Amino acid sequence: MIHAVMFYRRKDWYHLYGYCVMPDHVHLVLGLQKGSPGLSNVVGNIKRAARHFCKRVNRDVVWQDGFHDRILRENETSGEMVNYVMLNPVRAHLVSDFAEYPYSGRPDSFS
Repeated sequence: MIHAVMFYRRKDWYHLYGYCVMPDHVHLVLGLQKGSPGLSNVVGNIKRAARHFCKRVNRDVVWQDGFHDRILRENETSGEMVNYVMLNPVRAHLVSDFAEYPYSGRPDSFS
């Protein structure tokens, strides 16, 4: 999943402010770049690429149709959303400190 997300980040489709790949779902905090194909196409391409990368190592991924997106409310900050995403493995009792979780990161900073 991380390879797929980073692949399209390198294509400058979006800034990736935070991500967390959980055992049964994925969180992404991103900001689309001008000229990107739009959120639905971005997510669809990420899902297809992730499935492709998984098949190369004899794993199969089954995605549910669609995705859930959320636009930040006026009283929220992007940093709060990234912190929420980064703490998912702690809330799921996978690690005691989010920094220990190898499937999350904050590649881009807010400008």
